[in-house]
Amino acid sequence: MKIKKIKEAFKKMNKKIRGKERKKEERTKKEKIKREIRDWGISIAAALLIYYVILPAALGTSTPMIVVSSCSQQPYLNIGNVIVLRGTDMQDIEAPTITIDGKLNYTYNEETDTLTINNQDITKNSENDIVTYVSHPTGTQIIHRALAKLEFTEEADFAQGETILLTQGDANPMPDQITQKELEGERALCLGYSRGETILLPQDSQELVSTREQACLSTLVTEDMLVGRKTGWRIPILGHIKLFFCDVVPFCDGHSNPGTNYEYKLTC
Repeated sequence: MKIKKIKEAFKKMNKKIRGKERKKEERTKKEKIKREIRDWGISIAAALLIYYVILPAALGTSTPMIVVSSCSQQPYLNIGNVIVLRGTDMQDIEAPTITIDGKLNYTYNEETDTLTINNQDITKNSENDIVTYVSHPTGTQIIHRALAKLEFTEEADFAQGETILLTQGDANPMPDQITQKELEGERALCLGYSRGETILLPQDSQELVSTREQACLSTLVTEDMLVGRKTGWRIPILGHIKLFFCDVVPFCDGHSNPGTNYEYKLTC
């Protein structure tokens, strides 16, 4: 009988010990989960602080990084690249400058992809800066190379005292600000934006006319449209995470977008 009682006492003791161990393990698990949640919270908060506060302050732009979502900058940039931007103004952008004293005259030669403004020829140059800007009228962010800066004097007939930017994708057949379709038998230069209409300047007249047809990728890029210019930093592939997300939501450009002719591309 004594042995039986001793065994029962040992069983109760072991049960009690195991119960305490289970409770301890449960507390440990809960503490571990709390630590993981806390660590994730700190990491996310730090990442948000770096991206939305530290990097913008250091780089001078509210958009310090951007994902390339098309093939228009091939071969220099590939779809899915993440590039780092630095805030900029017109004076800092590396591109040839054309001074416009009076009337703005232009011609565009599709065979040579040459835009001639006031008797000065403009062609693509890989030494020019790559810039990001918010296009008008679509409101999308475009990553293209600066083609030329138009510096209008106070005596100019248009945009007096302003400097305005022309842009073009390295892989695109014509500048962003030239109509993709011929209007009245010729290509027009898209100048400004008003009341939801693209403003065009005919070659033979200084009168502004408008069309509801979205004929240009964007109007001429003004200072307030600039987001930044590309720095030397570029991260390949990583941007596909964002593009995959944007494939299923309507708020951003995914893999299938106008820049890839609506083809699903992982690489150009």
